[in-house]
Amino acid sequence: MWRHYLVNVEGLIFVVDSTDTERIKVAADELHKILKHDRLRDMPILVFANKQDLPRALPVSDITEALSLSGVSQPYTM
Repeated sequence: MWRHYLVNVEGLIFVVDSTDTERIKVAADELHKILKHDRLRDMPILVFANKQDLPRALPVSDITEALSLSGVSQPYTM
């Protein structure tokens, strides 16, 4: 499905719900599926941790770990 959205892409903005601890693994799986596409090989990534203002929000460091961003070869910003 994602390949249809990856035409003429210059970067990726990936939004994750900081309070949804049950679906963070699903988000990680989807992100890594997207990043496998050749069109995104050298594209910059912005990961936006939404709802950081809420008391139940995961810290950015936990989201970075849950999304396995240390294993991403593309340049990214959190």
